[in-house]
Amino acid sequence: MFDSQEELLGKIRLGEDSILELKAVSFRGNKITGPKRDDLADELTAFGNSFDGVLLLGVDDKTREVEGIPLDKLDVVETFVREICSDSIDPPLNARIVRMMLPDSQGIERAIIKMDIPRSLFVHKSPRGYFHRLGSSKREMKADYLARLFQQRSQARLIRFEEQLVPQSSMNDLSEDFWRKFTTRSSEPSEVVLLKRNLLSNEESGVVRASVAGILFAVNIRSVSCPMLLSKLCAIEAQGKTLIIRLMPKEFEGLWINRSNRQWHF
Repeated sequence: MFDSQEELLGKIRLGEDSILELKAVSFRGNKITGPKRDDLADELTAFGNSFDGVLLLGVDDKTREVEGIPLDKLDVVETFVREICSDSIDPPLNARIVRMMLPDSQGIERAIIKMDIPRSLFVHKSPRGYFHRLGSSKREMKADYLARLFQQRSQARLIRFEEQLVPQSSMNDLSEDFWRKFTTRSSEPSEVVLLKRNLLSNEESGVVRASVAGILFAVNIRSVSCPMLLSKLCAIEAQGKTLIIRLMPKEFEGLWINRSNRQWHF
């Protein structure tokens, strides 16, 4: 999210909202004096308990100025946030930590740290409690809201692997030439057809993402590469009320859609 300089700077100019949090970083020697560990844990937890979000370290939230982080302090800050994610939040929070250069108002390049926090499958607790994101601020969850969230997230973990959504993906990542092979002709909108076939999946927010099955079977190979993917197919044969599974004698490497048609016949 906001991976280019232009997109990120444009978002900073608009200020904080439901998916963006800005934090200046201050030091005394090699020790970080701000933000406080528990404050940052609360903010990160709120993102994980809500929707995808981005936290920028090295940008003042009031002036929206890119103050940056001294280059010799980047390791200290990265260790600081990594320890918060693993030690201060229960269960540990998954986050992508990226070092970037952004120009300040004078055009001078400054180092910052960008944290991408995806919507989690779990409900996370920080040292001060359970928080969620509401607009540009965090809010502690009330008991009834927390109970519903626990129920939703526990159900999400029971979804079959191939039906789980792929973060940051969209219907545009799927090629109609490929997914039509697994669907029948229909007058319904393509999105409806793909949702019924579980090639798309809905986030809690209503945003439609490609599912794991969609990526495996119908991804647009010009936009996604899966060189390390190792797959095994099986044929299921019905004998009365008994299903007999016959495994393929060999495995597939890479995306299944790259295979020639004759390799599907076994």
